[in-house]
Order: sequence, then C-alpha cells, then structure tokens
Amino acid sequence: LARGLATSPLAAGPTRLASLHPPAASEAAAELLTLARRTLETLEPAWGRVALSDLYIVACPMLDGLGVAALPGVVLVPAALFRGEAPALAKDVVGALLARHPAPREGLAFAVARAVAAQWWLGRGADVATRVVLEDGIAAAGALRVLAGSQGDKVARRAKDLGLTLPIQMGLYGKIDPVLATLGERTSNATFKAGLFGAELERHLSETLLDEALRGLAAGPRTLPELRAA
Repeated sequence: LARGLATSPLAAGPTRLASLHPPAASEAAAELLTLARRTLETLEPAWGRVALSDLYIVACPMLDGLGVAALPGVVLVPAALFRGEAPALAKDVVGALLARHPAPREGLAFAVARAVAAQWWLGRGADVATRVVLEDGIAAAGALRVLAGSQGDKVARRAKDLGLTLPIQMGLYGKIDPVLATLGERTSNATFKAGLFGAELERHLSETLLDEALRGLAAGPRTLPELRAA
C-alpha cells in the first residue's frame, strides 16, 4: 500500500501525525494533516486525550468517491482525492453536478474530520448498535463542530445536509428514482442515520452536557472483556 508514497510528518501534542501520499500531492497532504491536527486540538479539550501515539493519513487506491475509512491509528483516503481528481460520486446527473460544486472538497474535510474523531470510539461499546452510535454518530457531531469552528457554520450545515441527510434521502427514494439509485444504493443508511442522531443529540443536550458524558465514556473500558469486568 505504501509503495511509491511520500511521507509528510506533523504533530498534535503527544500524537505524531503523518501522511502517506503520492509525491505530487504534498499540498493536499498538508491540508489534510492540518485538518487532522485541528480536529484533535478541538476535540481533546472536550473528550479528553485520544489514546494514540501515532495517526496516519494514507492515500488508498482501493477507495473511491468520498469513501474515507477509519481504522485504529489510520485514516484511509481515496488516492484520487490526493491527486485533485473529481470524485466518482455517481454516473448520473446528480454526480455530475456534485463534482462541479465546492461541496466535495468540504465533504472530504467532513469525512476526514469524522474519521479522526472516530479514533476516540473505535472498538468501544458492548454491541453493534452502541458502536455505530459512537463511531458514526458521535464522531459526526465532533466533525461538524470542527468544521463550524474552522470554516464557519454555513460549511458545517452544508456538510450535514450533503454528507448525512441527502444520502439518506437517496437511499429511501433510490428504489423508485433511477437517477438517485446509483449514488443511494452505494451507501449504508445506518451510518448516515447515526451521524444525524449524533448531531441532533449534541444540539438538544448542548455541547457541555454531552462532552461531560463522553469524557467519562472515552476514559472507560474499551474492549468487551473490560466492559464485562467494569
């Protein structure tokens, strides 16, 4: 995976950040590393220190579209986005419009911030439903907070609408509308619904109350045996 890739290092407190990317994509890598550092610096005061000594942003040729993936200590980003290519969102009029809109760039920022925010919650929870709420829902709320603080409320609202609400609508109506089906059927509604749940939970409870609960949760047991012993 790392063959032919360049490395760009950065740091966010005790967490070392690095990007593995195509040599010609150093500028894009620097932007994503800065975003990752901003995400850590924004959320660590709220959720506590993330249990990572290293975090890698990796250009992955096996991903397409805006399909950013989170693994412990690793954020996988479609290699085409590092090269500045338009994401292959869909082979229809919707995808063509989105590819020309600034939203894909903002969508990438949201997806990367969400994957970094998920680092607090990967592997936590005693069941699948709890893990989805934490890894997808709470991480999405954290990412929207990062975007609102760094790029403004308008960008955060657009990321929420296009990154969470629109895919759910496409999933619901794609069966009856072939134009929407191509994009809608490539996504998991559970992930997007969890993201909306996390964002609404923060809005109704307030950041202060939610962060207080999350700090305790983030510092608690991570694995299933630890949960059973707690």
